[in-house]
Amino acid sequence: MQFAALLVCRLPFPALLSLAMVAFTTLLSGPAKAQTTGTEAFEAYVAALKRLGVEVSQDTIHYDKPTDTLKTDNMRMHLSGRFSSGNETSGPDTAGPAQGDGLSFALTAESPACAISGLVVRETEISAKRWNCSDDVAFSMSLSDGSYEFVSNQTISGLETTNYRAILPEAVSSESGRLLALTRFVFLASFDEQRIASLVDDWKFHAVRGDKRTLEIHSIARTDGLLARGARNGVVAEESFEFSSETISDFTEYALRKEPEVLRWGKSIYKSVDYGVLIDFLDPSVPVSDTPRVFISSGSMSDYTANQQLDMATDARISYDKLRFTEFSLTNRDVDLFVLLKMFLNADADYDLGHAGLSFFNSLRSIGLAKTEIENLSLTLKNGPDSPDAINVSIATLGLSGVNSNGIDEVLLSGLNMDIDEQRGDKLHKLMTASGAKLALQDIEFAAFDPMPAIFARIFENPDYVEEQPFEVLSTLAPRSFAYNIEDFELISNHPGTIRIGKAALSVSTAAPPVPTSLQYTYRDISSPVASMSDSPAKQFLQALDIDNLTWSSELLLHWDEETSELRLDQLMLDLEHFGKVEINARLANVPKALFEDPRGQGQAAAILSRFVEATATFKDVGMTRRSIAHLAKQRGMAEEDIQRVFKEQILEAASKVNNEAFTRMVDEAVSKFLADPEQVTISLKPEPPVPAAQILGSIVAPQSLPKLLNVTIVAN
Repeated sequence: MQFAALLVCRLPFPALLSLAMVAFTTLLSGPAKAQTTGTEAFEAYVAALKRLGVEVSQDTIHYDKPTDTLKTDNMRMHLSGRFSSGNETSGPDTAGPAQGDGLSFALTAESPACAISGLVVRETEISAKRWNCSDDVAFSMSLSDGSYEFVSNQTISGLETTNYRAILPEAVSSESGRLLALTRFVFLASFDEQRIASLVDDWKFHAVRGDKRTLEIHSIARTDGLLARGARNGVVAEESFEFSSETISDFTEYALRKEPEVLRWGKSIYKSVDYGVLIDFLDPSVPVSDTPRVFISSGSMSDYTANQQLDMATDARISYDKLRFTEFSLTNRDVDLFVLLKMFLNADADYDLGHAGLSFFNSLRSIGLAKTEIENLSLTLKNGPDSPDAINVSIATLGLSGVNSNGIDEVLLSGLNMDIDEQRGDKLHKLMTASGAKLALQDIEFAAFDPMPAIFARIFENPDYVEEQPFEVLSTLAPRSFAYNIEDFELISNHPGTIRIGKAALSVSTAAPPVPTSLQYTYRDISSPVASMSDSPAKQFLQALDIDNLTWSSELLLHWDEETSELRLDQLMLDLEHFGKVEINARLANVPKALFEDPRGQGQAAAILSRFVEATATFKDVGMTRRSIAHLAKQRGMAEEDIQRVFKEQILEAASKVNNEAFTRMVDEAVSKFLADPEQVTISLKPEPPVPAAQILGSIVAPQSLPKLLNVTIVAN
């Protein structure tokens, strides 16, 4: 199945495509001395089109001089040919199925009747005050590589344009040049207003095997109330349509089922559409650039619905009330559009995968979007269209901002509600519900592009390269930063119960990809049922303490400074309700970048040069020790004093292994004081001066020196 063909139909811009196709039909009613009018102007216009290889014919031409109105009957215009990446031929004799790596194309516009008022040709400019065409204007286009064929037939009703003006094209020798010249003539025109009452597009995708053509995909789309206003040299002030619908049927062997997919759009408006930007993007002679250019300044679409099947067992319905966007831009990257067209027609053909993949990737890098926002997005998944079992998801607002080749500023989801229903007997039960005030992905910075082509080439040459060199692939392709933020999220189900998240935020960045050099997270008021825990001893312990929900908060702030080579753990905190809070901070100096760049190789040796500066760990008890001792005493049938004595003996036994009497006495004093009145324990390591990592590692064989070397202190309360 040619998935690319289906993808095109899911783009939320049906009116843009429709108006673009219709623009060619203005040739039917449009056009060199200094100035000519009437029939002579029309003949000059036809001559200019013929210079581009366009075949033009009509039954009659009648010009009424008093009203300055020219009428044509059964006018037909046709352009066909074949182009390829290496050589080009043109004309009707080469318009059959493409051979080799070429693509054949054909464009045809036909109108039974058109009336043109005020037609004038001045030097190289054509203009007309008004034209009307009959309700059965036809436009068709086809594209084929010999194995697959795309054909679109459009019927246009109520075409009317006022104050049209355009520059007549010059003669061009190459086929692609002729297409581009004709495209610029059509799309870079000026007019006050163009109306189309309705446009019906019937497109088909065929597999071609010799003389046999097999229908694989068929679409019928209808768009009503198309309107374009204020076009000046290809920049259209506003384009809109009232309603659009499309029905897509898939007849391939991969088709999920025979029922068609149905899409609908309501009122949609696009402002300041610059077709010059689009044409420059398609023109291979325009230099590659890193500067984005705005194609559409803003737009809005309303009342969208889509019914489709995701797999053999799942039906989906997607809808939204409103979609708004600003500054949809294009950047002229190094893109081989010929290869992309070939891939669109035939994804299974023999390609240079490295070149094709890079062109596709660069085409994605060419797209930019300042901001988009979808209101009241709804998704329903069912096991068949009539099944009562369903997953229902609603989102009040889904936003996307700052999308370009460098990254994405934010993906924001607010007002999430989800529920899962299941039919049990005659009743519908909710298996799960979820809600969230805010979920966001933020500050996504993509990896630099320059090293990527070499990695892509190696991957295409060797499919096992990712497994063989995962670190190299990740260091080249992994994002340089990303963050997420979740607020006020709640999940309710029969098992495990209710899970709540007050806030969950994570921010990661790196100066030595793919290893993070900056990591920050905040988790607040995370609550989950104890009954859902998989650790049985912990579950039993908490339940014995009459704790039904485990609630905790945590924070981390870890950063490596490339300028100072200092690695700082400014905060590591875990706060468990009913138990207590642990806080840790630490600092290392002279930490080399190689530790992150090559952690499995030279980084390990370089890390020996780092210096330990300080570290502190504090535990603040809010009842955990007393409750734990009381529970164990009851469970084992012992006195609480005996449980305390066992704890102390175990801790002192561990401390004695350091083989330092002063250290053991300090531990003994701190433990005794804490067990007598459990409040707080602080452990600090603050050597003077900072100690090299190599010296610490060397002291492990003689641990009795470590307490003095690291200036260890342990204090209770």
